Amino acid sequence: MDIKDVKNDIIKFYNSNEYINLSSFYSYKSYFEILKVERNENTHSSFIAWLLNPNDNNGLGDFPLSRFLLLLCWAKTNLPCNKNSFFPE
Repeated sequence: MDIKDVKNDIIKFYNSNEYINLSSFYSYKSYFEILKVERNENTHSSFIAWLLNPNDNNGLGDFPLSRFLLLLCWAKTNLPCNKNSFFPE
């Protein structure tokens, strides 16, 4: 393999659909990155606790917690997950 082959492989890599899709996906910032707390475990834990607490003021009631528990049950029993029943419209 010579330098010309390496250059061609690099060009192919940068032009591949996989690289283009991944680079566009990772070019967007998440809310945690914008707030500069992407590496703060306490912030993530607090957000998950707020989301899953049916008594909190998130307006979602027990929906996130019940769906999360249902997902865990499906994963534990290896039953197929029916997307339509899991996320009703």
